[in-house]
Amino acid sequence: NRDGANLNLISEDGTLWAFNVDEKHKYILEYCRVGYKKDNKEIEFIDPSGGPMLSCGQRLSKNYVIDSIVGVNGQLMIHTQELEA
Repeated sequence: NRDGANLNLISEDGTLWAFNVDEKHKYILEYCRVGYKKDNKEIEFIDPSGGPMLSCGQRLSKNYVIDSIVGVNGQLMIHTQELEA
């Protein structure tokens, strides 16, 4: 990202993705901006320090779109939906 961090999304099941960042840039996730939908209950987007901003409905690749962003055990996670071919 713009702060020089090696920031990746990793998943065990291809549906729920966690952020992984190198040791030198752990602060990236501590200074993460979070935006909520109009109901103020569901997360609309997250923007880690230095980017990239990720939002619901955004394509992550040709195969995945962000379905929702949720908090799991104090960590923000990206839930994706696989696109049909």
